[in-house]
Amino acid sequence: MAIATNLGFPRIGAKRELKKATEAFWKNQISEAELIAAGKAIRKENWLLQKDAGIDHIPVGDFSFYDHVLDMRALLGCVPERYEWDGTAITADTYFAMARGSKNAPAMEMTKWFNTNYHYIVPEFESVDKLKISSSKIFDEIQEAQSLGITPRPVILGPLSYIGLGKIKAAALTKKDILTALKPLYAEILARFKTMGVEWVQIDEPLLVTDICDETRQAYRETYGWLRTQSDIKVLLATYFEDLGPNIDLALDLDVDGLHIDTKRGPKQVEYIIEHLPKGRTLSLGLVDGRNIRRSDLQDAIDLAKKALASTGSSRLMVAPSCSMIHSPVDLEQEDKLDSEIKNWLAFAKQKINEIALITSALNEGEDSIATE
Repeated sequence: MAIATNLGFPRIGAKRELKKATEAFWKNQISEAELIAAGKAIRKENWLLQKDAGIDHIPVGDFSFYDHVLDMRALLGCVPERYEWDGTAITADTYFAMARGSKNAPAMEMTKWFNTNYHYIVPEFESVDKLKISSSKIFDEIQEAQSLGITPRPVILGPLSYIGLGKIKAAALTKKDILTALKPLYAEILARFKTMGVEWVQIDEPLLVTDICDETRQAYRETYGWLRTQSDIKVLLATYFEDLGPNIDLALDLDVDGLHIDTKRGPKQVEYIIEHLPKGRTLSLGLVDGRNIRRSDLQDAIDLAKKALASTGSSRLMVAPSCSMIHSPVDLEQEDKLDSEIKNWLAFAKQKINEIALITSALNEGEDSIATE
C-alpha cells in the first residue's frame, strides 16, 4: 500500500495557543510547567488530527516553542559561551536567551529559511569541545506520541544542512572539525530512536537543493555511509523548496532508505528520479503544496503518483506535502468571515492533510473511492 505521510504541521495552534502561551511566559504570567503543558496540548491535537485523517507516518519533533533549528542546537548542546550555560540539560531560560537575548547577552542572529518568510536562528560554532546530547525534548515527544497510539516519525535537521546554515566564529575551526564532532551525536540520536521502537526517521537536508562544493558532496557520501554502519533505522532524506539540480545523482547515491522530493517547486526532477531511483529505495512525493493556501488538483497529483507507482510499486511510495506545513495556517474551518466562493478555493494545513489522505486512498483503493471529493 502507498503510505500517507506528513513532513511537519503548524506549531502555532488553531487559535494561536502557542503565541499566547509563550508571550505569557516571557511576561512571567505563567510558569515553565504551564508553558510545557500548553505545548503538549497543541501536539496532542495536531497528532490526533493527522491520525484521524488517515496519515500513516506522523512527524514528531516538528513542534517547537520558537524554532526547529534552535531546537537542534539545544539537542546537540551547541550553546555560545556568552549565555554561560552550565553544561546540564538546557532550560527554557537558556533556550529563549539564545532566541531573544538576555540581560547579559544579545540574541543570536536570525535570517530567512531559504526562500520562505520563516526566519531561523543561525547556528554559531565557537568550539566543538562541549557538544553532547543536551535536550530530551524529541525523545519525550516520541513517548508522548506513542502513548496516544501514534506511529511517530522523528524529524531532525541533517548534519550537513545544520553546518551549512551556520557561521563559524573561531578562526581555527573548520566545517570538517564540526562534522567530525557531530557525527557521533547523530549516531547516538538514531540509536536512541531505534531503542524506542522508531522504524523511520526523517532527516531534513534542504542544503542539497543549493549550490554546494565537491568537498561538501563528498562529506554527504561519507557521512550517510558512516551513519548506515552505526544504525539500521530507516532514514528518509527530505529535500524541498527547489529541485536537486546538479546534486540529483548525489541524492540518489546516498545510503538512505527513502528520498523525499518537492514536486511543486522542483517538477523537472520528478521523471529523472523515478527513472533512476535505486532498487529498493522508497520515494516520497511532495504532491500537496506545503507553502500556499490553495486547494490541490487531486487528479493531477494522482496521475503523477501513478507514474511513480509503475516504477516503485505501492509499498515504496509515500504521499506527502512538498515541505513541512509550518508555513501554512492551521484550519480553514476557523475562517467564518470568508466569502464562500473564495473559501472553496482554499486549503490550510488541516485540509491539506485530508488531501494527502485522499490521494493515498485513490492509489490504494481506486479513484472511485474518492469520486465525490
